[in-house]
Amino acid sequence: MGNPKKPKNTRAQALDSNPRATSRKRYAQRKSPPPRTATKKNLALTSLARTLAPSISLGIDLEHVARVDQLLKQHPTKFLDRVFTPGEVAHSAGRRNRAQHLAARFACKEAVMKALGTGLTSGISWRDIEVVTLPTGKPVIKLTANAAKIADSRGLSHWEISLTHTKEVAAAVAIAW
Repeated sequence: MGNPKKPKNTRAQALDSNPRATSRKRYAQRKSPPPRTATKKNLALTSLARTLAPSISLGIDLEHVARVDQLLKQHPTKFLDRVFTPGEVAHSAGRRNRAQHLAARFACKEAVMKALGTGLTSGISWRDIEVVTLPTGKPVIKLTANAAKIADSRGLSHWEISLTHTKEVAAAVAIAW
């Protein structure tokens, strides 16, 4: 008479003996709450929340400084006149790192267009968005023409921007509410 064979451990038995697996198993067996049904009260609260909550919009852009430098060398007047306002051109004149400075402003204009949700459509031109530097050094946005109209129609009246650059890249973030 031989020894009775020991039953082999099955995967289920192994899982039951593993405390981590057991908790995972228990978690999987929990019932999820029933889906919320759309009641008049829920719809009214959602509508009220949308009315009271401000609309927040975000845009971000990254620009290669070498690209802006190349455009400045190939088409200096055309590029500056098409993209930047006279104030921005004057502010960047004589700067040692002019390409970096203008690349950051170019990235900011792109970020603002993204925050507006338009890109270069809806009749917005590059010069409708101006980056103005306050005496404190803080950059702010000044919107004109179609950019101002679109921002107003979307309820975006407050803007915060942040610009940064290295020798290689420039970046900007624009937040509107």
